[in-house]
Amino acid sequence: MRHRPFPIALFVAAALLTGCPDAYDQPPTIEKSVAAVDFGTVPAGSAIEEVEVTLTNTDERDATLLEVTLEGDTDVFEVTDLGGGPIPFPVLLQTGDELRVLVTFLVPSDDGQFAATATFVFAQATEAGGCNCDSYTAEFRNVPLAITAETGCDADGDGFDGEHCDGDDCDDDDPDVHPDAEEICDGIDNDCDGEADDGFDLDGDGYLSCEDDCDDDDATVYPGAEELCDGLDNDCDEVIPDE
Repeated sequence: MRHRPFPIALFVAAALLTGCPDAYDQPPTIEKSVAAVDFGTVPAGSAIEEVEVTLTNTDERDATLLEVTLEGDTDVFEVTDLGGGPIPFPVLLQTGDELRVLVTFLVPSDDGQFAATATFVFAQATEAGGCNCDSYTAEFRNVPLAITAETGCDADGDGFDGEHCDGDDCDDDDPDVHPDAEEICDGIDNDCDGEADDGFDLDGDGYLSCEDDCDDDDATVYPGAEELCDGLDNDCDEVIPDE
């Protein structure tokens, strides 16, 4: 995604209207909230991934964002405002001001590695030749941001392709969930057979042996069951009534 640059002549003209600035030898200092954006490995064909990035003007001068250029895999990455729309260039950042943008990975449906560089082009009007306010040049600072991502059919690395690639892994974000996993009592379908905690309610009373059912071989015994005079702790309160 490439945005049309803001005409430099207009930027310089705007600077003329603000008065005569001090002379500086260096372009403005802009800090990023992250050194780079790495989306890591995500399942191919999954939903979009987003990372928020903040740019801060730490210089004592105002700076103006003129454009953002994107080079590399431009078909899968975008840089937008926080609402997903175009950044309203030019953007003036006074000293201490922050600009938050959204870096989006449009996840493709095939495996691959992807990379791009987003360049934020800032400018600062500076004096040229005496404080007579009749001649200005624009100092520029290009602030690059590296963006990387990878897609795969086995995003969690458990040896099983995810369902997004017609595989059998029902949760490709969790390496402990796959068809060969041992089912444990945790509310999750660990072995991807379509049923969570199967094998932990043998008597079919709706209560799990790994939780509150104190006798998973007797359907009349579970928390809340009616207490019977049968020598059993029917309601699992650890009290057996006298016969």
